[in-house]
Amino acid sequence: MPADTNQPFTAFQSITDFSNLPTVSFVVPNEYNDMHDTVSKNGLYAVGQTGLDKFGAPVNGDSTIQNGDTWLSNNLEAYRQWATTHNSLLVVVWDENDFDFTDSNNIPMVIDGDPRLVQPGVNNSDVNHFDLLKTLEGYYGLAPTGLAATADGLPSNGGGKLIKQPVAEDALGEGNHTADIALLRNYMASSFAASSDGHGGTLISEAAQGGSQPPLITQPHA
Repeated sequence: MPADTNQPFTAFQSITDFSNLPTVSFVVPNEYNDMHDTVSKNGLYAVGQTGLDKFGAPVNGDSTIQNGDTWLSNNLEAYRQWATTHNSLLVVVWDENDFDFTDSNNIPMVIDGDPRLVQPGVNNSDVNHFDLLKTLEGYYGLAPTGLAATADGLPSNGGGKLIKQPVAEDALGEGNHTADIALLRNYMASSFAASSDGHGGTLISEAAQGGSQPPLITQPHA
């Protein structure tokens, strides 16, 4: 990559105004900070079968998941906070799992940022790097490249906002919804009563006549 594109991390650390970053930036930690257990704190591999690098620092045990978490917090927390109010995202994604080839190389993807772009929650949809690429390219009106062209993109609400896993109570999403109702006998307006459904909506029930009545059962028409 060109030198003006492939910058050392010190270039990122020197930025005090994150709006000066390129539109899309990749931060790639070294093997000591990316949760690999392959190098020592010196960034060196073990000498033979000793489990130590040439300076005697331990390998396979020093580069822990906790070490990666600490590095992420120390170096990208400021950007994460900034992104939540500046129409930006922080996407943390791995390249591979722990070499357990009995599964499909499942890896986590953690996305945080401006609530206009991402909805808090968990989505367990199967996605991959090409879905991520397609979504990022779509933000800027770019045609998807390579295998992103056949990817679905990350789950969204259709307007660019990444969403959590839908559940039964919010499967319809936000906004107004209408349905045709089949009435099982003759009614007048006075036959109905409106009340809150407890979730910000309106519950239409048959008005009580000498006792409590259950909500009407409605049959939507195709």
